[in-house]
Parts: sequence; C-alpha cells; structure tokens
Amino acid sequence: YFEGLKCGENEDTDACIQRNKVLPPGTAFYRPIVSGRVSSEFGSRCYWLNGKYTCDLHGGIDLTQSGDAVPVYAAAPGIVIGHIDKWRCGGNEVFVIHNINGKKYTTMYAHLRKITVKDGQVVNLDTQIGVMGGDPSRETWDQCSTGQHLHFTIANGHYGTDYNFAKWDTFEANMFNPRVLLNVPGT
Repeated sequence: YFEGLKCGENEDTDACIQRNKVLPPGTAFYRPIVSGRVSSEFGSRCYWLNGKYTCDLHGGIDLTQSGDAVPVYAAAPGIVIGHIDKWRCGGNEVFVIHNINGKKYTTMYAHLRKITVKDGQVVNLDTQIGVMGGDPSRETWDQCSTGQHLHFTIANGHYGTDYNFAKWDTFEANMFNPRVLLNVPGT
C-alpha cells in the first residue's frame, strides 16, 4: 500500500514497518508551526459555529498564525500513514505515526488548505506536511472551522490507513492534550 515500502494492501501497519525497518526514531515532539499561538485548547468547549451555539470535546489544540501560506511541519520524525481530502469537518487532514523514545504515537494535522506529503512518505522535522487552512471563505468544504488554524492532535498508539469510525473511536479514545509533550504559547 505505501509507496516504496512494499506493504500489502491489508498488511498490518506495524508488521510492515518492522519488516522494512523504516520508522525513524525520535526523542521529542516539536511545534508544527514556526510561530503563532493556541486559539482553542484540548477538552470540553462551547462556541458559535454557523449560527448555532455548539459544545463538544475538542480532541486536540488549535494553533493559529497570520499569513496567507503558513507552512505546517511534521512534529516529529515518522511516516505518513494516511490522509483525507476535503473532509466536511476537518478539511484536508494528514495522519503520521511516530516512535518517540520507544513509544508509539499518531498525530493528526487538520484544516489544511493544501497537503504536501504522500501516504507512506518518511518525514522529519523539516518536512512540510501542508499549508494551514480552515478559513471558511476559502475552504468552503470545511464546515467545522471558524477561521484559519491548524487542529493538531496526538494519540497514544499507531492507527491504520483507512478512515473508518471503528478505528476513529479507538483513535479518539487515545487522544490526549498535546501540551503534555509539546511546549506551545498560550491563548
């Protein structure tokens, strides 16, 4: 399934990576944007969206930075495990798996205007994942965004390449506040 990795379409992700020994190890997570601030924290929140007052559990942090083409970088060495194009709630999304100090993690980068990596690509800290999006006037397909930002999630464990809600539930259950591993400026 992965370009250049010779993984089978239904092969277990961990087995393929172990067989190919390509998942680069890392020691820490870094900010996925060069500057900016957190505009929405991890956890329960309420806000106005499309004229309705909405409350939900926010499974990541939102990072914002001004500019027209803000680059988003991999937060740690890893492999792009999958992506979603123009999701109605999250826009363009990229999923990356990591091995940080021997522990498995998956990161998600959502509300991207543009994706600049491919599934199966090995990434490091200077690899641009995409361009920050989320501007409802530009990314009209993304109906869950109130302004330009990056939604950044970290979850314990590795998750597969197909986006289905059985795996999403597991991914969501293992999300935690990225601030635990990431030093970012406050709101």
